Order: sequence, then C-alpha cells, then structure tokens
Amino acid sequence: MRSSERATKSPFMACWVQFGRSWMRLKRSVIARRFMRSTAVQIESERNLGLAMPGPPSARALARVLIVMNESTCYQQTLMKPSAEWDAELVDTLTHMWVRAIYGPNVTG
Repeated sequence: MRSSERATKSPFMACWVQFGRSWMRLKRSVIARRFMRSTAVQIESERNLGLAMPGPPSARALARVLIVMNESTCYQQTLMKPSAEWDAELVDTLTHMWVRAIYGPNVTG
C-alpha cells in the first residue's frame, strides 16, 4: 500500500487531503481570475488606443479563451515526452495565436 493510500484511510487524513486539494483549486482559480482580469484590462487598453482590434468578442471573453487555451495546451504538454524543440515551437505558436487574436491577422513581428 502506498503512503498516499495509507494517509486517506484515516478519516482525519482523508479530510486533510481533500482540504489540501480544494485549497489548491481555489488558489489556482484566484490566480487565474486575476490573470484573466489583468489580461482583459490590457486588451481593452490596447483597443482604446487603437492598437488592438475592436470587439466582439469582449476583452474579457477573449482573455478567458486565450488563457484557457494556454492552460490546456501546457497541461497536455506535461503529459508528453520532453522535447526542447517542441517546447520552442509551442511557445512560438501560442505567441502567434495571442498576437493574431488581439491585434489582427496583418501583424508582423
């Protein structure tokens, strides 16, 4: 029996483990909400200056979709065999998608 299995046999420890998991989810969601909010504010600011494409979508919806895309992609990447080459390509691709989604298809780097 693994130590994690033994730990959850005790009602107290099972409760503590569940609390820890819930706390981490809450902490991640607070950080994610802050990041989404600040990203939306930045997108809106860029739109107001005429630098970014106007909506729709709203800056908030666009920020949410871009961040969820990043989180999902990065999570999937952790499940794959490590590859510096693929990591670099992934970063370039995500950056390209963010820039195009915010500033439009005619942006050049």
